[in-house]
Amino acid sequence: MTFRPVFIFALLFSTWISLSAQNKISDEQPGKWQIGGMLGYSQFFGDVSNKTYFQKFGGDLGFSIKAVARYHYNEFFGLGFTIHGGGMNSTKNNYSDGTAANLEISDRIFNFDAHGYLNISNLFWGSSSTRKVNIYSTLGLGFINWNGALTDAVTFDTVFINNRLRVSDSGFNKSAAYIPLALGLEFKLTNALSLVIEESIYNVLSDKVDFYKGGVGNDIISFTTVGLSYRFGQKNIIKNTKHTTIARPSEPVAVIDYDLFKTKQVQVNSNVPALTVTEPKINSFKAFEFRVQVLAKTSKVENIKRYFPNVVFDYEIRENSFGGIFRYSTGSFTTFKEAEAYSQTMRSRGIGDAFVVAYENNIRINITADMKKK
Repeated sequence: MTFRPVFIFALLFSTWISLSAQNKISDEQPGKWQIGGMLGYSQFFGDVSNKTYFQKFGGDLGFSIKAVARYHYNEFFGLGFTIHGGGMNSTKNNYSDGTAANLEISDRIFNFDAHGYLNISNLFWGSSSTRKVNIYSTLGLGFINWNGALTDAVTFDTVFINNRLRVSDSGFNKSAAYIPLALGLEFKLTNALSLVIEESIYNVLSDKVDFYKGGVGNDIISFTTVGLSYRFGQKNIIKNTKHTTIARPSEPVAVIDYDLFKTKQVQVNSNVPALTVTEPKINSFKAFEFRVQVLAKTSKVENIKRYFPNVVFDYEIRENSFGGIFRYSTGSFTTFKEAEAYSQTMRSRGIGDAFVVAYENNIRINITADMKKK
């Protein structure tokens, strides 16, 4: 079976991107449930197939559509279920001795499987709820059914017997178990929605998918698909805390000892001004600070210098943990402009994804447009 150069290139390119553990998509814990739908094309590799991957684009492609539901137990592992249908086409122009074969297989397939899901990016580079690209893999066990026929590509006659072929029943439903293996990329569009590119290999535990039993053992079907997936139940772990400052009365208030009325009359000073309370004003800029976040991990980091051995920090590094994520930030700035300038300094020193965050009373808060103007 040939390699897929385009898909391999996409994997290598995304590997470089996925090394970035942070971005400016808001910090949210991904939902446990995931659903998705994908469209693509199929290719068959078996006895009735002697074309390479790119040669099959000349007509040996079938339509593919599938739906996926998956439950994620943690940031690494999940279990899912796939329903898949479509078409499959393949031709064999010549036999191994060079003589003309002119065979064509056309099948309609339907299959379903249960599979395990592994997030490769989180496994090798650490979990990050803000990573934009994730590499994942699935492996499972399923059941496939196909219905089609083996025909002569020149005369269009259905082939039943040929002295070069040992042909099973042609044109009847067939089914078998299969082992699905997939490698995919998830490009995060929003905190819940992702673009998914996936390459799947189905190792069918049968040699009869093409109605031809020859030198190849198990028949192989590959699927290249693109689609969207959606995660349910995101939990925002940024606390948006608003504090108000209540102004004191604008005039002093007289203090009267009412116990004096029990024994004697006391003349009350009528010149004491009436009690007035001004409208409370919201002070949006009090008690918060800007920092520059440099790292986020799902486990505590004992020595941050291990991640940035050649980076010089001008301020102490502070740790804040909430929602199962350990965040490490540095600096304390009163204006967004100062913090943004320092984040650019840290990027130039080697922390390419450093960015500005805000804390109030040591609690992470959202940065509003008004705060940026300060």
